[in-house]
Amino acid sequence: MLLFLYLMFFCVLSLPSAPTGLMEAGELLRSVSVEVAPSVVVVEQVHRLDYFCTGSVVRSVPNDGTFILAQAEILDTYSDVRLRVHFSDGLQATAQVVLTRGQFCILRTEYNPRCKVIELDTKATDLGYMMIRAPFSRSTHFPVPTFLFQSRLICTTFGDHAPTIRGSCEYFMVVCQYGDTSANGVSRLVAGPVFSMAGKVVGILVRDNSDWVDKSDPGEDPRWVAEGFQFKTCMSAQKFKNILWSLFGECGWRKGRKRASDERRKSLMRADKAKSKKRKTST
Repeated sequence: MLLFLYLMFFCVLSLPSAPTGLMEAGELLRSVSVEVAPSVVVVEQVHRLDYFCTGSVVRSVPNDGTFILAQAEILDTYSDVRLRVHFSDGLQATAQVVLTRGQFCILRTEYNPRCKVIELDTKATDLGYMMIRAPFSRSTHFPVPTFLFQSRLICTTFGDHAPTIRGSCEYFMVVCQYGDTSANGVSRLVAGPVFSMAGKVVGILVRDNSDWVDKSDPGEDPRWVAEGFQFKTCMSAQKFKNILWSLFGECGWRKGRKRASDERRKSLMRADKAKSKKRKTST
């Protein structure tokens, strides 16, 4: 616990406009947490034990609905699944899958006027002290202080003078005390937003690096392991914004939804045909 308090104190003092003590840092964290809570949801797969994850509101329009970003792993199957979204105001809503792209999926619920769309900050520079809201249960989430570990992941191939892998600088790494996973072993935080102390989203969490620290290695600092710190890789807000634009920006949300729905329907049909063919072959 002492190491956690030291990191929190150090990162807060490193920010030019940050408060100058742990008490002020705690007040700031609570204030931002309350402000961003309506932007965060918990998504659960109904009738499945221990299948739930974080999500965030990316669009909410009265005549169109509320749209949620979540991890594709929550679907867990090619077939349609029953999903339920829990908002911070206590509202529960059935969700339909709009599209899946890589490790992300977009869900749609009935319009919730009390939720809040996340605001992306593509120009943030002071990322020392941040916050995530992590699932506490199937219906609630809580604030977790998060600290910058590496501002840009400049990944290269083998060798000191090897070229940088394209796109690797669009990611950064953070550390926090949360390592909970769903029953399938995937972190509940994947696809979750990372907030700055201004209440804006500076990144989207894409990977849990819990295996990054080798607990059996005597060379590793045991304090990291004892205090339960977990390393997380995050996609920059700018890269995520570009992904959203590629999906919906060029043709608009309504047309983009229809296109994605048609693609998903065809994908499900192909999967069902493949399963049917496999069953016939096995018999």
